[in-house]
Amino acid sequence: MRSKTNCWKRLYCGIIPVALLFASHAYGVTNAVPQAFEVYGGTIGTIDAIQVPGDTNKTRVFASTDSANSVFYADVDHTSATPFGTNFVFTVLPDMDASSNLGAPEWLAAHQESGRVYVGLSSGLLSCTTSSGSLVTNINDTIGFVLIKNSHLFAVSHAVPENPRTLYHGELNTIGNLTLGAALSTNFYGNSVSLAIDPVSNKVYVLCDNQTNFVLLKSSDDYDAFSAATTFSVISVAGVTEQSISQVAVGPDGRLFLGGGSSTILVAYSDDDGGAWTNVDTSGLLSGGGSGLNIVCNGSSNAYEVYYGAAVSTNKGEDGSWIGLPRPGGYRPPSMHVNAGCTKVDPNNSQFIYVTTDKGIGGSTNAGLDVVELNNGLLAFQINDIDALSNKTIAWIASKAGVRIATNFNTTPVWTDGDFPDAIVFSCAIDSDDPSGMTGYAGSCRLYKTTTGGGTNDSSWVQLFNWTNYNLTDGEIKSVKANSSLVALGYYSYSLDSPSGGVFVSTDSGSNWTAVITNVDVNKLLIRNEGGAGIIYAAMSKSKAGDQGGIYRIGSSVDLDMTNEVNIRDMAEDSVGGIYASGTLPDALNPSRYGVVAYYRDAGSTWSMLTTNGLPGDFGSGEILGRDVGPVIVVGKDGAFNDVPVLASVRTLYYLPYGGSSWITVANYPNGTQIKTLFWDELMVGTTIGLYSQALNAESNASVEGDYDGDGKSDLAAYREGYWSIYSLVNGLILINGGVWGGSGWTTVPGDYDGDGKADLAVYTAGYWSIYSLVNGLILINGGAWGGADSIPVPGDYDGDGKADLAVYNAGYWSIYSLANGLILINGGAWGDADSIPVSGDYDGDGKADLAVYNAGYWSIYSLVNGLILINGGTWGDADSIPVPGDYDGDGKSDLAVYNAGYWSIYSLANGIILINGGAWGGSDSIPVPGDYDGDGKADLAVYNAGYWSIYSLVNGIILNNGGAWGGPDWTPVR
Repeated sequence: MRSKTNCWKRLYCGIIPVALLFASHAYGVTNAVPQAFEVYGGTIGTIDAIQVPGDTNKTRVFASTDSANSVFYADVDHTSATPFGTNFVFTVLPDMDASSNLGAPEWLAAHQESGRVYVGLSSGLLSCTTSSGSLVTNINDTIGFVLIKNSHLFAVSHAVPENPRTLYHGELNTIGNLTLGAALSTNFYGNSVSLAIDPVSNKVYVLCDNQTNFVLLKSSDDYDAFSAATTFSVISVAGVTEQSISQVAVGPDGRLFLGGGSSTILVAYSDDDGGAWTNVDTSGLLSGGGSGLNIVCNGSSNAYEVYYGAAVSTNKGEDGSWIGLPRPGGYRPPSMHVNAGCTKVDPNNSQFIYVTTDKGIGGSTNAGLDVVELNNGLLAFQINDIDALSNKTIAWIASKAGVRIATNFNTTPVWTDGDFPDAIVFSCAIDSDDPSGMTGYAGSCRLYKTTTGGGTNDSSWVQLFNWTNYNLTDGEIKSVKANSSLVALGYYSYSLDSPSGGVFVSTDSGSNWTAVITNVDVNKLLIRNEGGAGIIYAAMSKSKAGDQGGIYRIGSSVDLDMTNEVNIRDMAEDSVGGIYASGTLPDALNPSRYGVVAYYRDAGSTWSMLTTNGLPGDFGSGEILGRDVGPVIVVGKDGAFNDVPVLASVRTLYYLPYGGSSWITVANYPNGTQIKTLFWDELMVGTTIGLYSQALNAESNASVEGDYDGDGKSDLAAYREGYWSIYSLVNGLILINGGVWGGSGWTTVPGDYDGDGKADLAVYTAGYWSIYSLVNGLILINGGAWGGADSIPVPGDYDGDGKADLAVYNAGYWSIYSLANGLILINGGAWGDADSIPVSGDYDGDGKADLAVYNAGYWSIYSLVNGLILINGGTWGDADSIPVPGDYDGDGKSDLAVYNAGYWSIYSLANGIILINGGAWGGSDSIPVPGDYDGDGKADLAVYNAGYWSIYSLVNGIILNNGGAWGGPDWTPVR
């Protein structure tokens, strides 16, 4: 079995939307999202609002996010003097949180009468209330747009542009059950399809947007009278000058609006159903460019306003009436801007509006004159980069909503509010020469420096680099690094056809810049001292035509350090001067598919490819190549403080055990998450749903039973009257041959008692323990007393500190002593009886051995730490079987396993799966000695017979050793 070693450092991961989370200490693959740091905000999709059912004074606001926390809601109390005060808090819908694995929604709409919200997802049209357990699937099709008018629902399927989209329609009853209407005969085509209902004629308009052109259609029937006979006619758009149209709306007077534009709001309107169009250019009223997600009219037919993106028309959308939000003379927080996103008018009070901002969601109580942030509780914050002082008191994160700086980061973090001249920040670096941590650099499409930790004034940030001054195309500063006065930045261009970024270096803290490499797209930089000189390593993208790929070393010269055949996404330095790199390579047999790869550069400057066992493959280029995607890497520590690389691809974390031959999955983050960056203090994961603190729980090498040399694989070990002989099957080395430790009548009890990642020689007799570290040559204990003449030794890591504890079992009573900590964990605790055999192991995967007994085929297991009975008298095996628990499927949990005269039967208690039932390996004279002999993270079937070993990999179906000799008839295998 594999005992797990906790690593009490956290890995911090940047995920797309980001929140800081404290992980639960789970082992193996887990889909449980760690607890978030309270850093709120995120990328908002659709906003809708309804009156809270049964309360005319409250409004319920729903917001979808570009994150694994799919939909949030918050209630506005209109009777409160401060409706947007501390009581206004967003809460994720229980049925649509990250653990639901639904991903980011395409659209949503709320139904007033039932209180349900209907969400378009890749998995279908799903709906729920704010109560847990209310989720239902209403339409089994990928849904890209949803519209509800009174009790009538419309939903448009989502498809590639060349495939037809289906317009579903149906009626909702008072509790939100949907009855679909007859299928329509019309198919719709476009990159996106959206709808609007004319409040005057009750007809439905359908906009089919193909990005460079569009089609506008109108239904023959009213929205509440659709049938199989409903048809659609084309509305003339000949007078619309803008062809990038993506929104449609109808005013209270029947005025038809179209909206679009890529860098400013462009609006066209018609009062005669497309007979004539008036085109309006709002003159760049947007923050950040681009048009809004919807057009919203607010008011009566003779006097109404039009909200679109970050602007509002005070007079029916007409030319000269458009102003920006907040309105002139109004207020917004200095670090916040209204974005060109979704707008919603409160159904209870038309002066209340809800908008998207560069930090999340904003609100106004006076029709947009003043706009404030409403992000409390909104865990959907996208993190792109992380840096921290060496003592971890100060940390910076670069996010989609500016730079956020934490003081007291290693205790109780206090975060700033994302102040920055440009909203989206892709990279950050702290100047280590300033012990306050307040001097640093931040990169958007420009590079800025602050010596005060930023702030709300423009003077707090000094611009050092502007891409327009260096003949670069539009793009982003993907990486920035600083080492005293040496500063380097890596630029990634948005050019689709060829790379046009580069590496720029300053030796005077950013005052002057030199282009050292051009016509490349840079993913990552690393600066370190080599021989007293500052050396820069640059990881290059290989995701479009002309990209260089590989890694360059920049010192007195610029040299290709690693083959440019590889798309390198990230790099990280270890504690001994080595460098790890992560990236992608095309599949040799199918070059259109890609696999994740990792490399290591030793101190001797030689790069070597690491094993790909356990890493994912078969990705399409859009999934793994490009500026926003690709595997990231960091170097962490296992329980024995060995360096171990930790890699994240899309939403899954992996680590490579020290000396291991296969990557092990640490955690799967929820569907819709993308891990953007990793940082090691503890493991910190920056994602698209926030900044997470993730327990790595990396196994030290001693987590493999019988691993005496720390290579992550069980060794062949035999014992005879005090003499030990150990052979490394994988390496072909004799570790010890006839070494003396113990004596006649002693029982072998090997384990990792000092936590160095290697099993120690240990023996027990009549309550006395003697333990010797073979590798270090130290006597850890010699004749120490714990137990008695009738006790059975059952060592294991019962407290999860990475070290085996002294434990004995006597007729149902357990006594456990932590040799490392000097603590009695339990003394005479009852679990089992006189006829039971102790079979301790980590059956629940929490990193701690559990109290377990076996009696004639019946298993009873108790979690000492959690106080939970995992199983009580469960049947697996019989009176003639020998229990041989271990982790045979590699899920981080011990399985129920028995051996009977050469036949193996194994049951996964955690998964409820029979792995093998009566499989033959061995014989009636053989002794079972399972272990992980090939280092793949899974126990193998192994037997010993009079000095001969036979080992079979159950998972891989490979015979590792068949009758190999080590030991003899008088020798006993050590397990």
